[in-house]
Amino acid sequence: MDNSTLISSTTLEELIQQINYSSDYLALSWSVKVSGMLSVLSCLWVIYDQMIIRKNQPKNTGSYVLVIMSACDVLSSFVFYVLGSSLAPTGLAWDAFGNTATCTIQGYTTVVFGSASVAYNAMLALYFLLVVRHRWGPSRFQTVCCRFWFFLFPLVWSTLLATLIALNGAFNFEFGVVSCYIASFPIGCDEYEDIVGKCTSGEMALLFLLVNSVAILLTSVIIIVSMVLLYKYIKTSQQLTARFTTNNTAAELRTLQTAKVGILYSGAFVVSWFWYVFIVIYAMVKQQSPDQWMTILCQVMLSLQGFFNAMIYTYRQHLNNRAT
Repeated sequence: MDNSTLISSTTLEELIQQINYSSDYLALSWSVKVSGMLSVLSCLWVIYDQMIIRKNQPKNTGSYVLVIMSACDVLSSFVFYVLGSSLAPTGLAWDAFGNTATCTIQGYTTVVFGSASVAYNAMLALYFLLVVRHRWGPSRFQTVCCRFWFFLFPLVWSTLLATLIALNGAFNFEFGVVSCYIASFPIGCDEYEDIVGKCTSGEMALLFLLVNSVAILLTSVIIIVSMVLLYKYIKTSQQLTARFTTNNTAAELRTLQTAKVGILYSGAFVVSWFWYVFIVIYAMVKQQSPDQWMTILCQVMLSLQGFFNAMIYTYRQHLNNRAT
């Protein structure tokens, strides 16, 4: 909904009715509930398959990273997308029946596990790069340093960020957003100060959003660079095989297969976040809010990342089963 539609609104109640009870908002809310639940169920399948069905099979660092990342996806997708605005303070959206405490808990949980999930995607990309291109064996990942960076750092970083945001009172509900997240209080104080009044808490919300965006950017760089290097490795291996007309050994074939799976995981992240980056650039260039269909597509793609990862996981298990 563009700002021209909101000129007639003179009170906070009218703004809430026009935005958070609109058909556009309902379409966005229900779309991400469905796609978010799809990711939740898909990630639960990955965890169940790894930890229950295949519990007796040996696991490497990549397997554990994938399980932890899937668990983070389950929690963040369920709390942010499936529960959605239901945890927002009563009256701020069509299905809101929560309060300030539930809103803060929702935002805190989303940042802790959502930001950790993003970081674990980078760890997974680095794992594939180190195994394929740099020939790291299992023992190289058993050091305290590697275990910290691959297993603990994403959660430590995201918990620290979420705690700072909570201390600033910047977990709030905002117009047109499907869930409590990083925002100033009261609702709409940044954009509609003449109607809502000045912000009374969460004044550093924009700074925290910037920090989170920079973290996502750094993660994207790591993942894209890893994907490019893995692709170059595959092309080089194929050219060498063609040049010397030799057959790849079973070990080389497994390495190439691992590289391709690593590219797929990295590609899933890029596909999921592409529309988010596009919308940010669009808003900066056009100096206006994106069309509603862009917002819905962006949120649906973000919420489907867990589903994409589960599909790649299933594909890899299929390849492994066929090889044996």
